[in-house]
Amino acid sequence: MVRVQVAVVRPQSKTPALEIRSLQIFWMAAVLIVSSPSLAHGQQDRVGTASISGVVLDYETNDPLIGVEMSVDGTSALSITNEQGEFHFEEVLSGSLILRSRRLGYQERTDSLSVPEGSLIDVTVRLSTEPVELEELVVEVRSRLLEQR
Repeated sequence: MVRVQVAVVRPQSKTPALEIRSLQIFWMAAVLIVSSPSLAHGQQDRVGTASISGVVLDYETNDPLIGVEMSVDGTSALSITNEQGEFHFEEVLSGSLILRSRRLGYQERTDSLSVPEGSLIDVTVRLSTEPVELEELVVEVRSRLLEQR
């Protein structure tokens, strides 16, 4: 049998500023630990996973939109719509979530979804156009042939 003896040595005396700083760090850490359950409040109703599929259409023409960035807030889940405007997410945490849709020339849209565990949710998203304002662009053309004459 091996015996190990541990001795706790307390430092002589810290300067008051160092002791205050140590206490501040301790209390900040304590507050973070205590508040962490409230930070995860939005995650508490999430138990398992589910899948989300859908299509994104132009609001006015009903045409499928290609290249729309679809994301689920609070996760790294990302999908880009294909030629038929379709997107798919697999194994997204079930529960309440926000589905975000973005594409240049269209208004960004967020949809609140309630996704039961193990389900496959089918979503249709319609995006309205939004004009994109660009700064003035001036193009000048010079030709050596014209300058030589």
